[in-house]
This record gives sequence, structure tokens and C-alpha cells, in this order.
Amino acid sequence: MARRSHPSSPDELAITQEQTVLTVTGQEAGEDMDGYLHRGIADRSFRRRFQLADHVKLTGAELLNGLLTIGLRHEIPEEMKPHRIEIPAKPETEPEQLETGKEVARGPVTAQSAHGAGP
Repeated sequence: MARRSHPSSPDELAITQEQTVLTVTGQEAGEDMDGYLHRGIADRSFRRRFQLADHVKLTGAELLNGLLTIGLRHEIPEEMKPHRIEIPAKPETEPEQLETGKEVARGPVTAQSAHGAGP
């Protein structure tokens, strides 16, 4: 009697995703095991767990010639994607006037400009 070493029907497989864990379970449909107390080596079930990255979604699965193909897509939510923030250009303004009529320069104050002394 020849035995299969893998499930050959989608009915023999279950694929579930819970947050970031993908679980594939299979039970080979085979001979009726009623009356046995322990299935032992004849037990053809399996369970495999895969840790997925955050925001990975299961898109589908296909079983073809005993090969299971699982489609996954990494979908980052829009609010978590990097966004470019535009800095609006300010219009040129007139320099402020002191009471004495001297102009005050806008911009960072350096030690030289604050004391009025040069090197």
C-alpha cells in the first residue's frame, strides 16, 4: 500500500493568521483509524507556525501538486508611513527700526555682533 507524504487536498489543510503568527495545520485524510487507542506513526497531522513582521497580511493560498504557496503582502498603514512636511516660505519683511533710527538686523546673534567688536 503506497502512502502519500503530504496533503493533496485543500480540505486537509487549514491556514490561520492571528496578529503576527501564521499557522498552517494539516491532517492527511486516510484510512479510518476507529478502534485504535493510539495512532502513533500513522498520525499524519502537522502544525507549522511562522512569525510574520508587523502589518503583513495573508492574501491567499494555493495547493498545486502537493506544494502549498501562501501569498503575503506587507501593508504599512497610511498614518505610519513617512510624510514630507512642507515649510512655507515667509515673505520678505522690512527690518525693524529702533527709536534712534538704526536698523536692527534679523537673524542669529553672534558674540561679535552683540558686542559690536571685531577681531
